[in-house]
Amino acid sequence: CTTTTQSSSFTESSNGRRNSTLSLLSLSLPDQAIMGICCSCKDSTDEPITSIKPYEKRSCTDVFFLLLFLGAWAGTASIASKAIAQDGDPNRIIRGYNMEGKICGKDAGVENKPLAAWPYPPEYNYRICVASCDETQTDSRMAVSSASTKFLFFCVPTVTVNGSVTISVSGDFQSKAETFSRAVGDMWTASWVIGFSSAFAIVLAFGYLIFVRKFASCVVWGILIMLAMGGAFVGWSFLKAADEAEAVGGSDRSKLLRGFGYFTSIATFLFCIVVISMRKRIRIAIEVVKEASRAMSKMKSMVFFPIFPFLVGCLYFAFWIILALYVYSVANRTTVKTPSTVTQTFFTSQPTGNPANSIVYERDTSFNNSLWYHFFTLLWNVQFLIYLCYMVICGAVADYYFSARPGGGVTPTAKRQRPRGQRGARGGGSAATAPQPQQAWNNGSADGGPTELSATPVMDSVKRVFRFHLGTIAFGSLIIAIINFIRAVVKYVQETSAKHGGRVQKCLLCMIQCCLWCLKCCADKISRNAFIWCSIYGDAFIPSASGSFQIIWNNLARVAAINVVGAYLMLLGKILVALAAAGVGGIVLTNNSKYEEELSSPVIPCLCIFVLSYLVASLFMIVYETTIDTIFLCFLVDSEVNKNGQMLASPKLQELVGRYQAESQEMAKIAKDNAIQPE
Repeated sequence: CTTTTQSSSFTESSNGRRNSTLSLLSLSLPDQAIMGICCSCKDSTDEPITSIKPYEKRSCTDVFFLLLFLGAWAGTASIASKAIAQDGDPNRIIRGYNMEGKICGKDAGVENKPLAAWPYPPEYNYRICVASCDETQTDSRMAVSSASTKFLFFCVPTVTVNGSVTISVSGDFQSKAETFSRAVGDMWTASWVIGFSSAFAIVLAFGYLIFVRKFASCVVWGILIMLAMGGAFVGWSFLKAADEAEAVGGSDRSKLLRGFGYFTSIATFLFCIVVISMRKRIRIAIEVVKEASRAMSKMKSMVFFPIFPFLVGCLYFAFWIILALYVYSVANRTTVKTPSTVTQTFFTSQPTGNPANSIVYERDTSFNNSLWYHFFTLLWNVQFLIYLCYMVICGAVADYYFSARPGGGVTPTAKRQRPRGQRGARGGGSAATAPQPQQAWNNGSADGGPTELSATPVMDSVKRVFRFHLGTIAFGSLIIAIINFIRAVVKYVQETSAKHGGRVQKCLLCMIQCCLWCLKCCADKISRNAFIWCSIYGDAFIPSASGSFQIIWNNLARVAAINVVGAYLMLLGKILVALAAAGVGGIVLTNNSKYEEELSSPVIPCLCIFVLSYLVASLFMIVYETTIDTIFLCFLVDSEVNKNGQMLASPKLQELVGRYQAESQEMAKIAKDNAIQPE
């Protein structure tokens, strides 16, 4: 792993903002010290960039945190080995054990008795093994004979009054049970339609991308106009109702309605002012969303990539649960005297045949405290997988954005398509095909730089992330894991002190929880922007966070616009895809003679299709949101460093930026001329 000394500088464009230069964190440490942290920064340069940093120019980032992450896994392995060595056995918790210490259904002598039952329910630690729950009414070892219900591997006793068992099933319960049974039967009958309709939601989601690319402007402006009209109508309705209330003598009600009317009208007026003042930035945000739609259309495999981290996450969660059971089952085996309520029947005091001494497992609290560490590693690993998926998608989208177009790719007249090269084309190229000026990564050499979009951008992004930037992901995920762990501890304190704590304490804990939630949201947003920056420049986490934060801070109005536009379009997409998939499924179910005869009602299957399709659309929109965020930050970088017609943005975006910059420059010139005029 080699390290480089780099920094970033961005000079503000002259669009009404004052020029400023960001100099990122530079470390002048010896190589041995840098190896531990890899906080690389790049030399200050104003040269344009026309590609993300190539593979061969990157270096390992945040190695210390990667080693810390591996150390956390080593700690988990240590806990697992100790739990197994100390006779931890999850079956002791899952299945239960009898008074001889034998696990029901597993150990010799009780292998044919898989269920655990309580001879005397108040004595929770004293159980016997039975073959079926019917034996709780006939077995002589039962101090209190009662009916019981099977729950997992236990026979749970029913309500007992004066030694007799009362069981009653009302007609309403039977009716609900039958209704539920029919609903389950309908879902089973229509399972193929449910499955195909949910899968069809992916096709509909891609269709929505085309819809957004063609009609995003109409949709966004239509929603904003409807919101303004709706606000005006609500305000007018309140004022009209206030006049009517005043006419009949309801002065208090009239004042309340009039207050609501004025408030709504003023809010609507301010909303319209904000929309009008941000119209240019909203248009840019719409074009960014369209560019994101084009990127996802060109790289369809991005939509399916999150499936792999999700499957890994499921496997890890299963491993985490099993290990947690092993840790929790570590206990000290002791022999105690069996209570007389277990060795004698409750009503006749006859011997039950249960042993006079019983084996009881008492939890090893000192070792069980390692569950806190185990819980923290869960938070860290889950967040690591989320950020890993996010950074892979960011890398592919950034690769797409900073790839050349036909004819040089840097002129407004260039086509929108990004040419595909061979696998690994991002690492090379020829001087004949390289765009001018040279990339900063080429150091002014005669060799052309990486100019074409790779044939496999997602896999190339996976390769870059796993080779160089796992430490950066570990750093960002560690921050979120620490915040979430503190929130969990505060939540635990809230739950334990709910009955005994005063109002001041409850209020204070709620305030702390709220502040931690806000901190987590801010840290998550900064981390995600840092990953996008790292995908472009290959910097470590701290320089990436600093650079991305500075450029976002200088473009807050654009950020607000893209957040509003993106939120509207993604919510609309989820609803439209879910409704369309449910509608298609409903048409199939109601127009097929097989389902008409076998289904009691198509409502439940259609509702199931809607829910599953909404989940599919939500996963799709998460990828879409990541793509929008990446395209937006790439556009900000592009507009800052690739000036004078060198931008790689789409022609429409370049046209908008150029037009608004020209207007801003003209306004700045007029203001300057007015300022220097003699008195």
